[in-house]
Amino acid sequence: MAHKGHIFGIFLAPFHRAGDNPTLAIRRDIELIEWLDHLGFDEAWVGEHHSAGWETIASPELIIAAAAERTKHIRIGSGVTSLPYHHPFMVAQRFVQLDHMTRGRAMLGCGPGALVKSQYESRKSSACAQPRPTVNSAVSRRKRHGAAGTGRVRLT
Repeated sequence: MAHKGHIFGIFLAPFHRAGDNPTLAIRRDIELIEWLDHLGFDEAWVGEHHSAGWETIASPELIIAAAAERTKHIRIGSGVTSLPYHHPFMVAQRFVQLDHMTRGRAMLGCGPGALVKSQYESRKSSACAQPRPTVNSAVSRRKRHGAAGTGRVRLT
């Protein structure tokens, strides 16, 4: 929705009270995005966090897909997808698919994550020792090979 040069959005931190029912907390997060769409917000960013009790969104892509089915206009992005925990090519593939599923409303935000020590340790492990392509090279490689899409995946 146009607001004379302004974009209205939120960052949906996946924080919930310890002891809350995770199923209900996730449902409330998706309902919040539905209300934001109804109220005319432009975008919502969904955080990725990995702590078992109160940060219950380990995959923003799943929330984006579910919310996109229930909304019409709001753009929904990952804020952020922590690249040390995912192979960048797979991240690019998932967001190309989300681009199709959301009719161009998916946004990709990438970052290092918060657990610096675990990132350093994961890079030292033999499973992660191979050089990885970056998300930008994965997306451009997909475009070079004629992958169909809206071409509107927003890399931030």
